[in-house]
Amino acid sequence: DFEFYRLAGLDEDKVNYFIDNWFFEYGQKKGIPNSIITQKTKDLRFIVKRNDLLSFASNPLQLTLICIVYSERETILNAVQIYESIIQIMLSSWGGTKKQTRSISELFQDNGLNETDIKNTLSELALFSFLNSFDSEIPGQLSDLNIRKILSGLNVPKNMDWEDLVIREFTTIGILTQEGDKFQFIHNSLRMYLAGIALSNRKDFDEIIIRLALD
Repeated sequence: DFEFYRLAGLDEDKVNYFIDNWFFEYGQKKGIPNSIITQKTKDLRFIVKRNDLLSFASNPLQLTLICIVYSERETILNAVQIYESIIQIMLSSWGGTKKQTRSISELFQDNGLNETDIKNTLSELALFSFLNSFDSEIPGQLSDLNIRKILSGLNVPKNMDWEDLVIREFTTIGILTQEGDKFQFIHNSLRMYLAGIALSNRKDFDEIIIRLALD
């Protein structure tokens, strides 16, 4: 048996402290003038107070992702830019870090699939978690079988070993978290964003909206 722990959320002071230190180290490594770093930290402190980011930024891992995204941009971010950039970072930079381990992108490429297919899979998973939330003890939870059901919708030969590797990499890159035999998206706002992408591509859009509203 394993014991599971949850990170306590960062309060506003700790979020500001984190941002200040992250950008100080970033500026030192990149040789960026202190005046620019000071302005970036001031701007980001203000940005993360927005309602759509406040909860998201309280998680140290997610706040790190926000800092990485913002360090590469000169403009104020909106939620869509942040989510898209976070997904891109996770898919391109993480996973497959151990020897004899393939990244999520490589696993999909092995079956003639691309990054769009990965995003579509995650989007369908997110929407599935909303449509079937009544089947789980905690809203948004996914089972191993749920994930395999979505993967089976891809135009690839059935391969349990490949599905095992994909599920493992989804947790390795951090987009899904795992507790026992249950999985959840790293944050509900990201789950909502991904579900929205899947929903926008569905012909039964109106029916799903009514169903979600009634549930």
